Parts: sequence; structure tokens; C-alpha cells
Amino acid sequence: MPDRIIAVALFLLTLLSRLPFMTSMLYAWDSVLYARAIDHFDVAAHQPQPPGYIFYVGLISFFNYIVGDKNAAMVLVSMISSAAAVACLYWLGRTMYSRRVGLLASLFLLTSLSYWAHSEVALPYTLLGLLSILVAMLVYRVWKGNAGYLIPAAGALGLASGFRPDLLFFLLPLFAIGLFGMPRRRSVLSLVVLSGAVLCWYVPSILLSGGYHAYQTALSQQSDYVTRNATFMGVDGIGAIVANLGAMAHFFIWAASGALPLTAVLVYRLMSRRDPFRRDRRFLFLAVWAVPSVLFYIFIHLGELGYIFSFLPAFLLAAVAATDGLLSKIIVRPEHIKGFPLFSYSPLLLVVLNLAMFLFVSPKLSASSLANRDEMLRTEISAIRENFNPASTMIVAVQDDQQVSYYLPEFRHIKLDPMVKENVTQPLPADVKQVIIFDKYLESPRGEAGKVLSVTPGQYLSYITREPRQKSIALDWRNKSVTLLSEAK
Repeated sequence: MPDRIIAVALFLLTLLSRLPFMTSMLYAWDSVLYARAIDHFDVAAHQPQPPGYIFYVGLISFFNYIVGDKNAAMVLVSMISSAAAVACLYWLGRTMYSRRVGLLASLFLLTSLSYWAHSEVALPYTLLGLLSILVAMLVYRVWKGNAGYLIPAAGALGLASGFRPDLLFFLLPLFAIGLFGMPRRRSVLSLVVLSGAVLCWYVPSILLSGGYHAYQTALSQQSDYVTRNATFMGVDGIGAIVANLGAMAHFFIWAASGALPLTAVLVYRLMSRRDPFRRDRRFLFLAVWAVPSVLFYIFIHLGELGYIFSFLPAFLLAAVAATDGLLSKIIVRPEHIKGFPLFSYSPLLLVVLNLAMFLFVSPKLSASSLANRDEMLRTEISAIRENFNPASTMIVAVQDDQQVSYYLPEFRHIKLDPMVKENVTQPLPADVKQVIIFDKYLESPRGEAGKVLSVTPGQYLSYITREPRQKSIALDWRNKSVTLLSEAK
């Protein structure tokens, strides 16, 4: 079967597997920021957050123009990106190693719990994975000595950074090493093309955000925030590295999913001194692809599950290639069933495990968890609108604050970023009679004032009916509590 047919089949298979599980509500804090950016792009106002991702906003704006629904537009981009990433990973694996390696790696990506879940929600991380693969495909040709791919690779890297600016820093070492041995004139031209492509998104981001000063101020505030709270140079020191390593391990397990056992094979082959695998130029390529982002996530910042997708494709190719090579050594004459090399494709059993976990076992990232989250937001927002008067009600939310403010703009709410500060106390407006506790992470109210509104069987909303003597409200994120106080603050 021609490789083009296999790639198209993988694209369609991935797309079809995503259709039944599309979410209909804005999934996370950042999802709302992107939705607001469709109406008005302004990085200074965090629409979206710095550095802006202007090409991504342009892409989802295009889809929103077609479908007329911001969430659906972002989910469609996530789905199509995931399908294209699976097809492209097959092509890259086939180019670097073999058709079997490309097919197995792409199937692991298709069924990765984390990648599949992010394909169904309004976040840009499957696009991060796709762009990482696309740039790597072009740069690999450069590594192979094909100077004709140098300019396209430079342009692709610069433009990809307009969707995800972090890719510029993660993949620049991979591109830079590819310059060795290239004609000097072509290398200089490629750097000019790369710089020009970066300016294509950097300049419009500045102009649409109130000018250079406003844009750089927002960028500096964001970087200062990350430095203070997530790096070893911040308030936690070495503890931040430990936290990042813990998050890395946690996120990696979800992303690798069924391919996780192949990590042992990869490590075994890398530790074996006589094994030529680690000296293979192809493995060096995959390592240079992955290591910069891994180091960044450990020492600087790792905020979301989807960040892992910048190097997940490189890991899958390395792990599958290592396993495939080991199997070919162990099994000189693979057993066949009607021509099917059974043992050579034995990692497919782990792909089946991925499918079972997503569809039936229902861990954190699964079909049921996505559906439950979607239904929870929809029903609780509807219940608030039907049962509470916005003129006399305040909503307390932390992790879901952006969704609350987006879907219920007529209600007042408390703003608290737990990474900046862990508690806030403020006066209660005189006309507020009820305080709804939206986040389930917050402690349900106790005492006579605490009440519960049943939304659906097993689902409820906690709220406090204010007493005349209560003058202020205290939100303590560390203790997960909301309290109405008698004294004004």
C-alpha cells in the first residue's frame, strides 16, 4: 500500500475517532482568553495571555467565521491538528526508520490519553505537537545534507513560532546544528528568512496590543511571574525544580500512556555500551529535538499537560525505534500468521490498552471524564442563571473563574490567582444576599447559613445565604475555604 494512502487513512481514522467526544464548553482558563481574543486581540489585556499566539488566534477566528461558535472553532482546530500530527508522524518515522516504526509511533500518538483528550477541547496543544513534527520533518532533510530544505525549514520554524512562540527556542538548536556543512550564503539567507518570519507575528502582536511599551510590559510581567513562582530563581528555589520534575513525570505518564513500557527498552539500549543505538545519528536528531524543551520544563516552567507535546513525538519515535530494533535482534525469523509479522507488531497490544483506558476504564483523561466536565459546566451555569438573581448574588470561583465570568457576565465574582496570592478578603456589596461556591475544590459552607442546590443526581451547588451582620467575604485558597465575616475589611 502506498505511504500516501496510509497517511491519509491515519488522518481520517484520527479525525473520526475524535468526532463522538467533542466538548461543547470552554474547557479551561486559557480557553476563555482565546475566545475573548477572537473578539478583540490585545496581549496587554491578556486576550490572550502573553506572548499572544497571534497566528493561532487568527486560525481559530477563521474557523469561528465558518461555524459561528468559538468553542467549536477551537475544538475543530484541535481535532484537525491531532489528525494531521498522526499522519505526519507516520511519514517522519517511515522516512527516518521504517514503515513499521512510523505506523506504531503514529498509533501511539493517536491513542495517547493526553493527546486524545486535548484533541477534544478548546486548547492549542495538539497544534503544538503538529508544528513540532512539521518543523522536524523539514529540518531532518537538512540534517541529511539536503540544502534545498534549509530555507523552507527556516520559514516553517519562524511561522510556527507565531502559533507557539516557545517552538522557536525549543527547535532552534535542532535547526542550528543542521546549518553545519551548509553553503554559507544559503545559511545566511535562511537566518534572514527565519527573522522575517518571526517579525510577521511579532510586529502585528505589538500593534494590536497598544504599542511596543504595552506589549513588552505585559511580556515582562508574565516572565517575572513565571520566574518568581516556577523557577529555581524564584521564591521556592530548588523546590521549584522538584515540583517541575514531579509535574513532568505526572504529565509524561499521561502523554506516553501505553507506550510507557517502551521507555524501559529505550533506557536499556542507551545504557548498553555495545549497543550502537545511542550513537545513531537519527537518535541524536531526536535527542536534540526533545532535550531543549525538557530542560526548559524542568528549570523554568511546566504549566499544562499539553506542554509535553513539544517532545512527545520525538520520544515515541525513539522508543518505538529502540523496541523495533531489539525485537529484530531477538527474533531472527519472526513468526507469521498469513504473512503478518506477529512479534514485530506486538507493541500494538499497548495501543489496544490505550483504547481501553480512554473508552472504558475512565481515568482522569478519558471519554467519560471529558463528558462529565462538559456536562458539569453546562448544567451548573444553567442552574445559576435559573435559580439566582444576578443583582443579589456573588459567585466565588478560582480555577473556573474565567468560565464563570464568560458564561455568566451579569454576576459579580471574586478574582484570585492562587499563584500570586493565596487569600483575599474584601467588603461584601450591600445588595449581595447569596454567595455561590462554584469550585468543588473549595470547602462547602457549614453552619445554618450553608445551603445546597441539587442540580442533577449527584451534582450540587453550594451557596451561603448572607446574614445582616456579615460585612465581608474571605477566600482562603490554601485551606480551600470561603467565609463570610462580621467585620468589614
